[in-house]
Amino acid sequence: MAAYGRQHRSPCPFTGYGRKRGAHSEAFGRSRGGFTSKIHARCDNQGRPLGFVLTGGQVSDYKATDALMAFPVPNPKAMLADRGYDSDSFRLDLLLRGILPVIPSRKGRSVPQKTDWRRYRDRNRIERMFNKLKQMRRIATRYDKTALSFMSFLNLAAARLWIRSFVNET
Repeated sequence: MAAYGRQHRSPCPFTGYGRKRGAHSEAFGRSRGGFTSKIHARCDNQGRPLGFVLTGGQVSDYKATDALMAFPVPNPKAMLADRGYDSDSFRLDLLLRGILPVIPSRKGRSVPQKTDWRRYRDRNRIERMFNKLKQMRRIATRYDKTALSFMSFLNLAAARLWIRSFVNET
């Protein structure tokens, strides 16, 4: 009886039309596990964050590089990144800016690129920075529904990491 009292034509629940609104603008993306988001960071040579960019979980890694390179900080001599950033266009863009790409080739690449593994070892500092950020439960689980509040908390956590490097902990 209650199904006939609905205002739409079908007796089944309303499914909606088109895409989910608002999820893309809040840096949420669909994946197997549900809604996820990726944090892309630009760091200095000590592994301290200079800025963050949020994207949805399904977005390719090198889509955020234009926003990362637009930060008002000096250009680095080398760019250390993981395999997710390996694309010919991204490598060419870095070389045109005078930045040496230190990125290992993807496994399925037909012509593997040479990698300076001695420099690539320094990417460990960036991984440790992400580990320190994710020790904060609010960042690891992303309880925040809006990208602005999540980005604000990321910036507070980054400030905390910067303060550690300037304050004597004795």
